[in-house]
Amino acid sequence: MYEWVFGKVGKIVEKNEINLLVQKAKNGNQEAFTLLIMNMKEQLYRIIYAIVQNQEDTLEVLNEVMYKSYINLENLQN
Repeated sequence: MYEWVFGKVGKIVEKNEINLLVQKAKNGNQEAFTLLIMNMKEQLYRIIYAIVQNQEDTLEVLNEVMYKSYINLENLQN
């Protein structure tokens, strides 16, 4: 059974691809981390906006999420 997630511009990405990117990012591959963020950014934006209801605050929180994700890569889970 396949699990799918929606990535950048609505592109459907297999969950296995996301898991592979997570592993590569945890091993120090910055391109993999960038691809993860690109694939999840729109979805994260929507979730955050639904909570804070303000575009400026949403972008600030999204940047904080990306930063904290990067500095805590070793704790990142699939």
